Amino acid sequence: MKFPGTIRVVGAIARVSFLEVVRDRVLYNVLVFTFLLFAVGILASRLAVVMSSERVILDFGLSALRLSELAVGIFVGSSLLIREVERRTIHVALSHPITRTQFVFGKYGGLLGLLILNWVLSTGAYFLLLILFSDGKFQYSPTLGWAVAFVGLEGLLMGSLAVFFSSFTTTSLSVIFCFGLYLLGTNISQMRLLAEQSAGSLQGMGLDFLARVLPNFEHFNLGLKVTYQISVPGAFLAYGSAYGVVLILFFLGMAGVLLGFKEI
Repeated sequence: MKFPGTIRVVGAIARVSFLEVVRDRVLYNVLVFTFLLFAVGILASRLAVVMSSERVILDFGLSALRLSELAVGIFVGSSLLIREVERRTIHVALSHPITRTQFVFGKYGGLLGLLILNWVLSTGAYFLLLILFSDGKFQYSPTLGWAVAFVGLEGLLMGSLAVFFSSFTTTSLSVIFCFGLYLLGTNISQMRLLAEQSAGSLQGMGLDFLARVLPNFEHFNLGLKVTYQISVPGAFLAYGSAYGVVLILFFLGMAGVLLGFKEI
């Protein structure tokens, strides 16, 4: 199938998939949970003694935004393919002249739309809170803009990882695997440090191997650079962006391959 035809097929599946997942109660539950976290951040900022209210809302709100994107990506993505198989609606889709890889990319397209929608709503609420509750001290910085953008990219990556796991395992196991890999992926530096301290041992080699092959989510966390408005090198931003896009394509491609081996 030619490329324009592939785009049309993937777009059609993505459209239907988006309309399905946007009705899912998970999105609304996550949004409510996110706004509750924002409310807690506001309360904490008013009770803060050591740190300024602006800094509390800045850090707490960014964490809430990240948690919201991760939750949508993991919980919706983990059931995206499984639900189609269980309902046998995948047979209807595959009865048309489309490949399983195209089907995977189409389903992910619907999830991508949902993640972008959630990101826009949560980000809008986040910046609104920063403006209203920072006592007029809020100043936008490019570092904050990149941090928010990386939160969105991280959510897209986690969604692709959830789709990958859902191509060969159950929904619950996919959720567990995603959370486990995320926890490991946010501590790659510590794993490398422990590997250096245990150099030459079996434990050190194992940690070094894991640090090399696991997705490194530290590329998307600007951390204290946001708090103190420290500029981020362009090379770091470019590498993090490319790293995320390449991993997304890799996981989706692998999901298509694994779905091809699955008896449906």
